[in-house]
Amino acid sequence: MYERVKHAVATNLYETDFVAWTAEQAAELRRLRDARLNTCLDLDLLAEEVEDLGSELRFAVRSQVTRIIEHLLKIEYSPAHQLRHGWQRSVRNARDEVDERMTPTIRRDVEKHMPELFERARRDVAASLEAYREHAELESLPTLDPDSLDEILDPDFWPQEPPAQL
Repeated sequence: MYERVKHAVATNLYETDFVAWTAEQAAELRRLRDARLNTCLDLDLLAEEVEDLGSELRFAVRSQVTRIIEHLLKIEYSPAHQLRHGWQRSVRNARDEVDERMTPTIRRDVEKHMPELFERARRDVAASLEAYREHAELESLPTLDPDSLDEILDPDFWPQEPPAQL
């Protein structure tokens, strides 16, 4: 009976928080290894591979959040109005991708890493503004993330656009 309950809990965790499930499964594989289970399974490598599945998902979501921040900053600070539709499409696509992959564990991870994700995005925006000699806009870029993760992921949130250049 206990094993069935454990299996049901693990299955539910797999469906609700894949990253937490991978950590739990890797720990269980290591427990089996430490118990000196007589098997030909490479429990160390299996545990690493399972953990890597969760890590890849975390890194994919971080990457999409960085892209969202970058393009929101470009929408707000770059005077390049002809590129705005492409940035908006990129933000919508990245938000959809994040929405499909977000779990409680990934949310905590992304919130913890927001300052560095924002800094990466800001650095890329600064390089673009510099390349196009948009020096005034470069100077006005914020140095701290002004938006919460909820706001960045909100499909109805869009920053103010800079005024059109004459």
